[in-house]
This record gives sequence, C-alpha cells and structure tokens, in this order.
Amino acid sequence: MLNKRDPPRPEDHIIAHHVEPWKILEAKEKGCQSCRLLSQAMDIILRDYSYEGSITSSNMRDSRLHIDRDLYHDRRLRIYLWAPRMVQDLDGTSTNKVWTAATSYEVFTTPGPSSRDSLWSAIGYGRLISDEALSSERTSMMKMWLESCLRDHPECQSTFSTRPTLLPDRVLFVRSNYDIRLHVNIGKDIGRYAALSHCWGGQIALQTTRKTIGSFQNDIPFHTLPKSFQDAVMVCRALEIDYLWIDSLCIIQDSKDDWTEQAFKMYAGYSNSFVTIAADAAQNSTCGFLPTQVGKDRTPEKAHELESCCNEKKVYMRMAGKLATGCFCYHSWGGSKKTFLESRGWALQETILPRRVLHFAAEEVAWQCECQHENHPREQVEGRNEKLLFNSRPFDLKRNWDLIVREYSSRSFSRDSDRLIAFAGIASRAQQYCPNVRYLPGMWEDGLLRSLLWSTEQLAYYSSKRVNPRIAPSWSWTSITGAVTTVESSEKDLYPKIHGLSASLHPSVRGMEYHVGTGANITFSGLLFHVTSFREVNMSSTLSASISELIGIMNFHCICQFDNRNMSNMLP
Repeated sequence: MLNKRDPPRPEDHIIAHHVEPWKILEAKEKGCQSCRLLSQAMDIILRDYSYEGSITSSNMRDSRLHIDRDLYHDRRLRIYLWAPRMVQDLDGTSTNKVWTAATSYEVFTTPGPSSRDSLWSAIGYGRLISDEALSSERTSMMKMWLESCLRDHPECQSTFSTRPTLLPDRVLFVRSNYDIRLHVNIGKDIGRYAALSHCWGGQIALQTTRKTIGSFQNDIPFHTLPKSFQDAVMVCRALEIDYLWIDSLCIIQDSKDDWTEQAFKMYAGYSNSFVTIAADAAQNSTCGFLPTQVGKDRTPEKAHELESCCNEKKVYMRMAGKLATGCFCYHSWGGSKKTFLESRGWALQETILPRRVLHFAAEEVAWQCECQHENHPREQVEGRNEKLLFNSRPFDLKRNWDLIVREYSSRSFSRDSDRLIAFAGIASRAQQYCPNVRYLPGMWEDGLLRSLLWSTEQLAYYSSKRVNPRIAPSWSWTSITGAVTTVESSEKDLYPKIHGLSASLHPSVRGMEYHVGTGANITFSGLLFHVTSFREVNMSSTLSASISELIGIMNFHCICQFDNRNMSNMLP
C-alpha cells in the first residue's frame, strides 16, 4: 500500500488504503506493515488529540479514514478522519448519519540516506522541531533562508541592494560578547542591521528619552530589556547581525520633533534592513516571541515516532497545519486566525517594506521575501503574500491597492491620528511602480472616481468614527477609523452622473503628500438632491435620502449641505 513509488504527478496524490478503521486493524493482524503503522496513528489520535471530541474510542470503529499525499509539502502523507454524527431532519421525524471532518494529521520521515526500495519510500520528508527556541536546527534553517535569498533570488537582488547599507540615525549595537549600547550614526556608518516589528501593548518600561539617551550610548544592560527585545537580540546574535533597530529605543519618545522626523524616515529604515524580525506571537514587549514547547501533552509541533519494521528510516506523525488561505497570514498552524502583530496597523508596512522578514509565530518560524514564503517546520506556506503583490509585473495598482486598503483599514491603532502616517511607507512603495500617477490621501488620481466609492464596514468589535483632529479630507477613507470596503467592479462598469472630476494638492503639502492629507481637494459637478438626516430609536444615526424635485446643478468642494446644515462631519 504505502511502498509504491508513485511518479510525481498531481493525479496520483491519492493512495489506496482501507477506509474503515476496523479493516485496518484486521489487516494489521494479518501482517500488513502499512496497516500496523496506521493503527499506531489511530491510537495516538485517541490518546493525545481526544480534545477534538469528534473521534472517540466508541465511534472510532464507525469512523472513516482518508489518506493522500501532500504535493505541496515534500509529498508527505496526510491522514484525515471523518467522524459519524446523527442529525435529525428538519421535520424531526427521522435521523441520518452524516460525516464530520476531523483534524488532519501528517506522517513523514526525516531527510537522510535511504534505499530506493525502502518500505517507506512513498512517505515524504518533514522536519523535527527542538524544544529549544533557538536550536541549532532552527538557526541553521534561518541562515539557509537568508543565504538562499542572497544567492538565488534575482528579484530580491534587483529590487534591493544586498550589500551593507547606511545605518539609521540610531541603532542598537548587539554584537555577541559585547555590551549592548545605543549607536548614534552621524551620517556615514554602514552595516547590516535588523529591524524589530512588534506590538507595544501599552506602555513600554524601557524607552529612549532626552534623559536616558546619554546613558544608553554607554550601556544598556541585557537584563533591563523587555523579553521581546531580549529575544530580538538573541536572534541577531544567532544570525551574526551586529545592529538592531527598535522604535522605542531608537526614537526619542518624549520629543515630538524627533518622533516626526523619524516617522518620515521609517520607509528607509525598514526598506534597508537586512532582515526584519516580526514578533507575531507577542502581545506586548514583555511576552517574548521565540517559539518554544509549552510542556503540554499535546502541542502543534509535537511529533510522535511510529514503530516500524524498517530500520533505515524513522516515521513520525503530528497534527497537520491549517494552511492560510485568503488572508495576510505567515504561518501554517494558525490558519486564517491573525496573530497579535497582524492586527496592528503599523505592522503592515513593517512587513511590506523590508526585503526579508522572519515571522515568529507561537508554534513556528516563517520566512517571507520578495520571492518566497516558507515556514519551519512545514516549509512552503500557501496563501496570499502581500509582499508578492508589489512584486508582480506589471504592477496592477487598482487590484492590489483594494486588497491592501481592506486589510490595512481593518487593523487597529493605539492612536487614531497614526492612521495616515502609518500608511505612508506603503503608498511610497507603490509609487515606485507607478511614478506617473499622483497620490492622494489613501488613493490614486488614476481611477479616483471608483476609489471614492468606498464604504464603512461595521464590525462587531470595532466601529467607525471620524479621526479627530482631522488628518485627511472627508472623501478619503483615511479620515475615519475602522474597516472599509471598496468597489470591486472596474470603472468601465460604472455610469457616473458627475463630470469635471479633478484633484489638487495645496502647495504647502507637496513633497509630504504621503504623510499629510489635509491639503488635498477634489472638485466635480453633479446633481444635488434633498437629503434628510434623522435618528431612529435605539439605533445609531443613519441617513435616509429621498429624491424630490431637481433643485439645480452646482459645483462644490466635497462639503455637502443637508437641509441647509453643514454635515461634513457625518460618515458617508
């Protein structure tokens, strides 16, 4: 059954096997080594994964087993168990047995010398994970990803320089066997540095201020660093990177002028980093982010060795990852559920701008660059990679921009006023691919009519409101908080009733249009209809528009008059 050497064809990923568990047990007693292996797998499922609740010893006999070969992950085997469940008809007169898909599991061997005719030659390779957060295996894998990117990825090398670059104004010197200190660059120092993308999660105890900057240039004791910062230092030292940029320590936190200046430089800071360390798993700076085994009976990375008659190869089984689909997700185990970092607005540009990113999720480490998206231990990750959106040629600004706007707007901010400036790096990167298209706050002049048709998406956990003080014009989605949706149809499918649409930027904001949105205006001509604003009992304020007689044609600058009252502060 399992020792068939199948050719690498997609149509051959299904493997012949017994469907009923009781038949597997019978075949095992008759000497089938493959069924012996599968029976062990079923025992482990009952023993260590019974929390799923759908597969129990009482219904295992009635369950159904399915096995196929995962063509995306070195052809390793996947086992699926379907549990029976009795469901009543709608009228309640009868019950029927239905099959519910339970969690899937993967069976794999480790790479190494083996015979071509090995009994388990059909089982693909996987990787075992050490309990140690920065084990030699995990460190070697991260170094391999870096070296492979530098050597084999022409897109990464053509997009960004692979040589040491100019250091930011301030970085932490973290070389092994040396004291950590804040290094101030006077404008000529070059080197390779890592940047940390992390969740603040409230106030950070250790910050650079006008009072502490002098002492930090002499020494920052390792034990005084929050746990996530300590982890970032350890990763840098493991990868032999001498410098580390962390916002709370490299920006003077009690200086508004310095914060504003450094915010303008964040684009270069993340873009020029040799690698960015994304602390996906850490809710705040004190949590730490290096993945470790948590000591429970069952963890996602825990692999069980299966007894086999083959001495030349060991066979293992563990729960399979829930691959991410249709979301900005970097890890296989987490599936479509976002990590702490993926819910933060600032973090989107911090993963789009760098040439390379190492994501540290709760159970695994993932790699992301312009060309590749992998994780450890499960390798290639399926799903949407927002870095690859920018790497497509030719760059489809309209399609890709909608995806980014929807994702970014659904994220949260500690300060609503950061909503525009935290998007500046993304806009600046997109401008590189479309240098002849003028940028307006959150949108582009090419396709402006369609871009104006955004709407708020009311989510249970986050409502929309105007950002106060005002940071952008009311016609831009950056002027509000909360998620927005965009029109998916193209402009050729729209039938506008306006004409003369044009945009302008005030001279005072030219050159700063990525960071400042209050100097943008649009003008167009159209029909004006009577609109009434009212409030319903026990409901939020809504708008009801009733078309009466045409009262004229007028030009206006995106400040609407409702019942002779200025309603520019109301949500569209």
